[in-house]
Amino acid sequence: MGHEARHARGLARLDPHLELADLEALAAASRDDLPDDEVAARLQALPGVGPYAAAHIMLMLGRYDRLILDSWTRPTYARLLGRKRPVSDRTIERRFRRYGPYAGLAFWLFLTRDWLSDEAP
Repeated sequence: MGHEARHARGLARLDPHLELADLEALAAASRDDLPDDEVAARLQALPGVGPYAAAHIMLMLGRYDRLILDSWTRPTYARLLGRKRPVSDRTIERRFRRYGPYAGLAFWLFLTRDWLSDEAP
């Protein structure tokens, strides 16, 4: 079983009404079979899951198109650009649009690039 399925099991434990098979199906489905917008819609139909939580869950499912925009990512992005003022979500989304289905992953890697040193272990 892949790591995506393990994440799906964790989600199922959060809400006993969810069918594990449904979550595993989301994790296993290809983009051709189930586009990212449909996965996001199904996740957001779950109690307590909005766009922010859905974007996080989708990253765990290997769906990287959504940008996680929150109170940490927005100012971190501005700081990394050397800006003192906030950058609008629309501007951020426009910058990362070129990465297509990997926009969210590219954004996350940009934000966390200083979490690791450039030196090899």
